[in-house]
Amino acid sequence: MMFFDQFTFHVTVPRVLVCFAFAFLTTFIVRFALGQYRDLWFRRSPRKSFVTIRSDLSMHMALGYPICLQGYIVTALLLLAIFIECFIILIA
Repeated sequence: MMFFDQFTFHVTVPRVLVCFAFAFLTTFIVRFALGQYRDLWFRRSPRKSFVTIRSDLSMHMALGYPICLQGYIVTALLLLAIFIECFIILIA
């Protein structure tokens, strides 16, 4: 028997929106908690590229992509936290 078989997931639009809001809030908190380490551990994408044009606000809030081991660890922990939050919201 698998671990997830014992849970009943109740996926509705409001719960998905709450998951999205919690994921955004968690990422926002982590981004500002990192402070000066964000520029050491993460690199942000260029402001303008073929795919996206970013505003000043989005560039300020963007976490970026990891460029060293600490960045990968923070990213993995952030994804784990978001997974646990959504898991709890969807089984409640």
